Amino acid sequence: MDRYQRVEKPRNETPIRENEIRITALGRMRNYIGYGMSLLEENGHDEITIKAMGRAINKTVMVAELIKRRVAGLHQNTSIESVGITDTWEPLEEGLVPARDNSSCINDYPNIVQGTIGYIISRVPATHTS
Repeated sequence: MDRYQRVEKPRNETPIRENEIRITALGRMRNYIGYGMSLLEENGHDEITIKAMGRAINKTVMVAELIKRRVAGLHQNTSIESVGITDTWEPLEEGLVPARDNSSCINDYPNIVQGTIGYIISRVPATHTS
């Protein structure tokens, strides 16, 4: 692929809600836990959403579990979805054909940014409907 360059696509950035935490691989876990605790206790939110992608997914699971352990009476709502991603590569030399790379991401949370994983932690238990 050294004779191709990836075509940058505009991202569909969704605004970050007031009760949402987006975890990155470089951020400190204690900062995310402290922010989540302050959203639940000081700001009075009954529910927070924790989102991440890529290498930050492990950290997201740990943050969600630690917040649930520190705040009594919390419940976790989780579901799974998959998203397809297509990368387009354009040739740097004449005579080459543009290339496409198809892959898929598995998400552990519905209705979130493409290619991410997340959890909803709530004071209200989930109601299961069949």
